[in-house]
Amino acid sequence: MPLRFAYSTINWGETPDLDPMLAQIHGAGWRAVELFWHDLGWLGPHTRLRRQLDDAGLRPATMFGAVALPVDDRQRHRLQRQIDYAALLGAEAYGLVGAARLRLRPPTPAPGLRGGGG
Repeated sequence: MPLRFAYSTINWGETPDLDPMLAQIHGAGWRAVELFWHDLGWLGPHTRLRRQLDDAGLRPATMFGAVALPVDDRQRHRLQRQIDYAALLGAEAYGLVGAARLRLRPPTPAPGLRGGGG
C-alpha cells in the first residue's frame, strides 16, 4: 500500500458539520482524509459519505477508533461496525488509539527473552 498523507478530522469532534469540514480540508490542499472516531449514526450511510467525499475532492485514507482496556463486548461490536463501514467506504486502513499501558503497572520483562529474567 503506498503511503498517503491525509488530514485528520480529530479536531472537529464526533459530530462535525461534514460538508464545510471537508471543503475546508480540501481548500487547504489536502486530497485525502482520516476520519477520526465519528459516530456512524451521524455519518449516515457509507454511500452518502462517499458522495460527500467525492464532491469535496477527497479520498478516505483511514478511519480511526478508540479502545479502552479491558475490551468488552460492547466495544468489540462498535469497533466491528466501524471496521465494516470503513471497508464499505473504501478506506485503506483502520487505526486504533487508546489502550494505553496501565500507568501504575511498570513494564515487566518477557520470560525467555535475553535479559528478560526468564
